[in-house]
Amino acid sequence: MTRQVYFDRVLVCDDEFSLAELETVHNYMKETKYENGFIDGDPEPEKTKFKRYADSKIWLLENLEEDDLSPDQAFLKKLMSLNMIPILANHKIELQISGHVLEKGGGMAFHNDGIYSCAATIYLDSVKGGEFEARISNDNGVDFILSVSPRANRAIVIKAGIEHRVKEVKEGVRRSIQVFAKYSKEDE
Repeated sequence: MTRQVYFDRVLVCDDEFSLAELETVHNYMKETKYENGFIDGDPEPEKTKFKRYADSKIWLLENLEEDDLSPDQAFLKKLMSLNMIPILANHKIELQISGHVLEKGGGMAFHNDGIYSCAATIYLDSVKGGEFEARISNDNGVDFILSVSPRANRAIVIKAGIEHRVKEVKEGVRRSIQVFAKYSKEDE
């Protein structure tokens, strides 16, 4: 297991899950209907080609303490136990989970994840192309592009407001589990 943090904005983790766990969750979510993915306000819709499981599920963190959990709930519980997504004192955490599939030629234009506080992408496959790229300013205010290749059992966690994209998949099928977290004060 390795972890690398880039300018306190992007976390890249390798080998935190077993591939069997990832396949179980992805297959469970695959039982729902696919739809063509879209990005709200996409400035380059011609560059956005992906499929998403339509029935994304939303869970509150406190509801993941039950014993009888579905595969997606059990995955979220484990993800949170690994401290990839921070748990903030006096905050509720709403978690949304879905699956994405990008086939050859698929990709996503630059976007940010809007209303979410942070987002995680966990890859099931290693493919050619399909790199995750984030626009980041370093501590000196210099902008650059961070590029991370998709690799089976790699997780990328980004903070809110980070513009990112997925470059075109050149070979293979890029399957991922997507988790979005939204924080709110407990008294709200």
